[in-house]
Amino acid sequence: MKKYIVSSVVVGAIVLYILYQHMQGPATVALAPTTPAASSSSQNTTNTSSTASGNTNNTTASNTSAPAAAVPTSRYKNGTYTGPTTNAFYGPMQVAAVISGGKLTAINVLQYPQTHSYSIMVNNEALPYLKSEAIQAQSATIDSISGATASSDAFMQSLAAALSQASNG
Repeated sequence: MKKYIVSSVVVGAIVLYILYQHMQGPATVALAPTTPAASSSSQNTTNTSSTASGNTNNTTASNTSAPAAAVPTSRYKNGTYTGPTTNAFYGPMQVAAVISGGKLTAINVLQYPQTHSYSIMVNNEALPYLKSEAIQAQSATIDSISGATASSDAFMQSLAAALSQASNG
């Protein structure tokens, strides 16, 4: 009998805790996205009112142009750079990085594991995501894809070596 009472109390406490968290959760989540928007709109209002009153602030003008000047013009040398063949557990992986305008614009997969139908399926699903993420990041430092960890790691190793060859620094 004691076991049932203790079990009921524990279950009841868990249910109450879940309900409490559920009631608290939406308020916290709703506040997070609106806070940055509210602060940025208040900043815009402040900048507009100072401009409207005839006071021009050179600091505001220099702040808006500073980030653009800090961005390097080209990170890589133009060309196609082939990375080494790396081991993706079920077979070799090799990529070539295509650099245009100083940026990574395409990745050609030269080799990937194709010995098993499962390997083919996994790589056909994973490689487009890996290529897209690497191009977006302009780097070989991207997240691995769950279920394709060996292929992801081999892809990143080959791409990192190719980008190292293309590096301006």
